[in-house]
Amino acid sequence: MQLLWGILIVVAGLFLLICGRLKSNFFIYRLIIARSKILWGENTHRFHQIAGAIVIVVGVLTSDVNNGHETSHAATRPS
Repeated sequence: MQLLWGILIVVAGLFLLICGRLKSNFFIYRLIIARSKILWGENTHRFHQIAGAIVIVVGVLTSDVNNGHETSHAATRPS
């Protein structure tokens, strides 16, 4: 389940990063821009690029499938 959430978070981050970089006119992105332009002004696209990169990093960290545990049980098998 963590892998699914991680992938979805990375996709959301990529959406922000790419749309911010291209200054897209995609409907959903325009809605997000309209809200954030109040606070960020003309820097709103740069803000979404940075926020998208941070969201991607969080998504990658969230999708840690085995949480640092060994996935192979070969080490615990008796010889």
